Amino acid sequence: MMSQYLDRFVIEPEEIKIDWPKTHAVGITKGGNFVYVSADMIHRYISGQTNTGKTTLAQTLMEVDFLRGRKIVEIEPALEAKNERGFMNMPNNDENMLEVLNKYFHVEPRPFRAIIYSPVTRKYRAFMKNDEGIRSKFYKPLKITEPDVVDLLKSIFPGGSIERLIVKKAHKLYTEEIEPKRKNRTIEGFLETFQEVGKNANFSSFTLMKLEYIASILHSDGKYKIDEILQKKDEISVFTFSFIPDPLDRYIWAMAVLNIIYDRWEDIKRRDDVLSFFVADAHLLAPKKKKDMIDTLVRYQERMKQNLQVYARISRGKGLVWTLDSQEYDDLDDVVVAQCQERFVKRMRSREVAEKLKIDYKELKRLHPKFAFFDDGYMIKKILIRPPMSRKARSGEFLPIHFVKEYERWENEEANY
Repeated sequence: MMSQYLDRFVIEPEEIKIDWPKTHAVGITKGGNFVYVSADMIHRYISGQTNTGKTTLAQTLMEVDFLRGRKIVEIEPALEAKNERGFMNMPNNDENMLEVLNKYFHVEPRPFRAIIYSPVTRKYRAFMKNDEGIRSKFYKPLKITEPDVVDLLKSIFPGGSIERLIVKKAHKLYTEEIEPKRKNRTIEGFLETFQEVGKNANFSSFTLMKLEYIASILHSDGKYKIDEILQKKDEISVFTFSFIPDPLDRYIWAMAVLNIIYDRWEDIKRRDDVLSFFVADAHLLAPKKKKDMIDTLVRYQERMKQNLQVYARISRGKGLVWTLDSQEYDDLDDVVVAQCQERFVKRMRSREVAEKLKIDYKELKRLHPKFAFFDDGYMIKKILIRPPMSRKARSGEFLPIHFVKEYERWENEEANY
């Protein structure tokens, strides 16, 4: 019964052609004018303090992009291991949000199909053992093959410039001469090639140890490959790291997924396809401030920042647009931020930001989560944000089990309606 109910809300290609100005609106001005984000290839940036509505705004933007027919993917916060987007599979039932949806936007609540993909870890297997039908419906095991890992080692290895040069040289030798057939490549074969290449380069055993460690983390024997996931336009695809206990391992996985998606999209996309890529807590992936550089992660953060600097500059030509969020207006790398042509500013305690944007400081620091300042590149306007039509996780609802229990309760309510 419930699967039939959810199927009614899946967007079909012909449905996308219909123009729904209110569902596509991201907000409304004080004068009652609907505000839209651009349909062009434009990166977006959301900044604001914790608990000011960044996650809610990102969810609304996901819905807008989904209704436009874009492919949506999101990496949920790696270090915090939050898993909130599953709640999108239920219609919004927040009384305050519903009042705004109905009164100002005349839009009905509805669910959006969100599927959560996870690396296959011991914790993931334990979670799926207790499957009552809901877990396997919404939580899917990610497949990362050995050839995938071989390519990832070249892309995300966090060592110094000489170390990375040796890794790249070994990768080139292994993939072009020793094992040109991708399906036959193995982690062991690549590491043997690396040792041979590195003999005359005076590499340390510590370099090899790092490669072995990263490789051991990233191999995942799930069912769903990222290539296939990127072709599923009837769902919002969310990558969670909730089932990975160690924060360092979660960060490495976030880097890996981001890089694979970026690399594979170019081969998968058709001419008019657009990939809308949401990255939460982006300041930890491309930090500008020293306070966001974490001792155990600093080498990885530097490597990821280098990648994002390049990706942000050339992604639009590949049909990929980023929506990045961070906790302050100036904590994300300048090179990355400069590529974001549309920016949302939530509540902040910063006189510098207020002066820069010519916003009243008192209003900026007291801004209600319902509102945001929207800079579209031409002018800055204060807007009432359209609440998401789908259900949003409430305070404390961050774990997979929270979604499972809430969905089960909702399913029973609907069955008895």
